[in-house]
Amino acid sequence: MGNILQRIEWKERTEKLNDLLQKNVLSIEALEQGFEAEVMKLQNSDEEFVIKIWNKSANPNIGYQYFLLKALLERGIPVPKVFGWGWNKEGQQVLLTSFDGTQLTSFTENSMKEIGKILSTIHLIDAQGEFQFPTPDFIRHFFPDIHRHKDLEAILKTIMSAVKMRHDCLIHGDFHLQNIVEEGDRFTVIDWTNGQLGDSRYDFAWSRMLTKLYLSESLSVNFSMSYLEKHPIQMEEIKNFEAIAILRWLLLHRNGGVPIGNDTVERVSALISGNSILKDHSVDEIQIFW
Repeated sequence: MGNILQRIEWKERTEKLNDLLQKNVLSIEALEQGFEAEVMKLQNSDEEFVIKIWNKSANPNIGYQYFLLKALLERGIPVPKVFGWGWNKEGQQVLLTSFDGTQLTSFTENSMKEIGKILSTIHLIDAQGEFQFPTPDFIRHFFPDIHRHKDLEAILKTIMSAVKMRHDCLIHGDFHLQNIVEEGDRFTVIDWTNGQLGDSRYDFAWSRMLTKLYLSESLSVNFSMSYLEKHPIQMEEIKNFEAIAILRWLLLHRNGGVPIGNDTVERVSALISGNSILKDHSVDEIQIFW
């Protein structure tokens, strides 16, 4: 077995990567195959790493992600260490990071409080520092091709007219439990493809909504209380941004991009009915995709 790292044209690399390039064999274990990227664990005799290879169609800015992770680590945010980024012979972008554990399999009151605290710490980062965060258009970035779904688009436009979007802090953009890994008592936030200057209220609402949808209301409360201690948000704002988060989930579902369990439909219906913003619209209109 050759060294997969030697077959990549590295644009940026650390001394650790230079050392790894001298080794003949690294064992490879597939971790996951997503819509946009393949993820593998590399291992030598005493160290483990993660290599992520993006599909050509995804076309993210991995150079930006490399420097973002370096900047976040320097600021004390629990993110993977980065060792290099580049391109393979197929023209796919590649990122090499530390291996920081596995996805969470159990969730407790304390773990959810810690996760809420981590998100609040991310939102407290000085966004006006020397590192320049991108500021993409919110609708174009988080709701691609929504014009093809006139029912969702009409509701989203109504809600967006009632909120004033901010671009004043760093957001993860997809902060959920599958993007957090654990090793011992340490949590690490992974997958910063959507990291940008944005609105912390949306970042919080997206994570809160997914916690209610895939875990439970009580664990969502633990997460929310911990976060809101540092970032108070008015309940009306939470409801508005949670409505936006639900609409995004519906759009992703129509495109086949979200997990579906036995009770997911029932849970989503409950979220729609329980949201004071969405309940003003016809539930049948929103749920016509089922």
